Amino acid sequence: MSAIGIPRQRPLASERLAIRLGRALVAWGERRERVEMARQDLYRRQRASERSQIDQAAVVWSRILP
Repeated sequence: MSAIGIPRQRPLASERLAIRLGRALVAWGERRERVEMARQDLYRRQRASERSQIDQAAVVWSRILP
């Protein structure tokens, strides 16, 4: 293919496309990281709640039993 056939109107179109794609991938990665952090935070809160319920049940049982 000869270089004469390359359109001169948008010589940096591929570079711009690569930059847009890179930015989109970074944004996607950041969103995915936020979702993962929120999921882990929810898991931690659920575990803390379960532990609290277990502790409360132990206190109740210790008061009921002689």
